[in-house]
Amino acid sequence: MTITAANESDVGQMSALLREKDEVIMADAGYTGDKHKRSARYKEKVFMVNDKRKPEHTKNKKKNLSSTQKKRNRKTSQVRAKVEHCFRVLKRQFGYNKIRYKGL
Repeated sequence: MTITAANESDVGQMSALLREKDEVIMADAGYTGDKHKRSARYKEKVFMVNDKRKPEHTKNKKKNLSSTQKKRNRKTSQVRAKVEHCFRVLKRQFGYNKIRYKGL
């Protein structure tokens, strides 16, 4: 576990947050990046982070996701929704509406 200043992004700490025995990496689209995806594949971990539209090099427009990427995003989102629902129930049941969790 690391402690950083509030102005430092979580993405910069991603390598410190991963443990050796983790098998699957799940995060929101803010953690999308080819560098993270390649390092997860190298360590033989499943990288379940939704893809984002990427800007085209010639124009300021963003390139739409392919149908394969859309299917993968939907599959990942369905799994994340089931996990996040449990945390919502616990927070509401015990009155921790404005609490954030640190660490695991």
